[in-house]
Amino acid sequence: MINSVVYVAVGLIVLTTVRIVFGCDFADKYVISNQRVTFHDAYVRCRQHGFDPVEILSEHDEKEIEAVLKNETNYGWQNAFWIFATNLGDKKNYYWLDSGKPLFYSKFAAGQPSNVEQENCLEIWKTSSEIFEWNDAPCDTKLRFICKYRQL
Repeated sequence: MINSVVYVAVGLIVLTTVRIVFGCDFADKYVISNQRVTFHDAYVRCRQHGFDPVEILSEHDEKEIEAVLKNETNYGWQNAFWIFATNLGDKKNYYWLDSGKPLFYSKFAAGQPSNVEQENCLEIWKTSSEIFEWNDAPCDTKLRFICKYRQL
């Protein structure tokens, strides 16, 4: 796995610092933001910089994201990353915001999603036992986020 640090800038103003990580098969690049923003702001930032908001559609996708995040040392949902699925339009089911696909694969923590306190957006986080799990969180929570760039 190869890591690079990139400063995304317009003119002399740095918009955000991101880490680009090449996936195991080098077909995808993942951009890990160091900036904490709301779910919707994270989606817009991925798009503004020409990336796709990350969607985890399979166990293979999950393993790639876990490999990308394996060196993260901060644990708990407060140090999670947005993974761009929401149930805002349908309180019972989650859909990927970018593709509109329903969740066929998921890796929710025990008791999740709980749908309490308007928790309508999904995050992935690392537990203290080094396991990655999903959780639903309020969309206005400020978290880091993951974008994806598919190489041509």
